Amino acid sequence: MQAHPLLASKSLFSKRDLKSRHEGLSFLPHTYASAGHDQITLHVLSLAKILQILQDPEVILAGRDLILRCMRKGPSQWARNHHPWVVDAALEHGGQAASLKKKAG
Repeated sequence: MQAHPLLASKSLFSKRDLKSRHEGLSFLPHTYASAGHDQITLHVLSLAKILQILQDPEVILAGRDLILRCMRKGPSQWARNHHPWVVDAALEHGGQAASLKKKAG
């Protein structure tokens, strides 16, 4: 099975809480220099699971935070590997995720 990685800011969620909500989720350290020290890779083993985890408000906020932090630093050497719709979605849904998290918290 192929792992599906997702980079996110690690300070914006509890690993324990996230694992309790998403079976099969694992975490690995990541060292993408442009993302800074606050980053982690979330790994899942199925496309269905990654689609599920991408609906989680904490994951949306953590991914949004990392994407925006990288964007603020300027152009990336990996620009050809990124999709503009991911950034659009992060900007659009980040506010919705923040509202959901605030209501839940």
